[in-house]
Amino acid sequence: LKPLYQGHPKTTALSQTTGDSRFTDDEPILPFTAHASYVMIETANTTFSALDDTKAKEALGDDFIALYQAKDLDKGMRLSGDLLAFFDFPGQPKLPEDFTGEYIFLPAGVPSQYGSQAVGVVLATTQRLATLGA
Repeated sequence: LKPLYQGHPKTTALSQTTGDSRFTDDEPILPFTAHASYVMIETANTTFSALDDTKAKEALGDDFIALYQAKDLDKGMRLSGDLLAFFDFPGQPKLPEDFTGEYIFLPAGVPSQYGSQAVGVVLATTQRLATLGA
């Protein structure tokens, strides 16, 4: 091992540059795959009144699948211990308690806690269209 201040080659560089590594974009996209893109509020401490999917539906047409937001979730607007227990595996570090109060999607009328906070997610037939719809 070299000291931290000396450069050293990345251990996975050779396999990544020669094409031996597999990435998620290398996999074929199956028919009827839904692609998602988050709708985000840009600034902290900002409140929005509602999400309207009319423009996304008009722009995407039949390629628009759905817009999901906080009101579409069943009582789970915040991450809870019950939801997080689903992801509890032996040996996995425990999440900090303050993480359990995080919004999955920020509800309308609640000030954003930080910039780029998710308020919803758009589903479409391609990633490009999902991003456009968001």
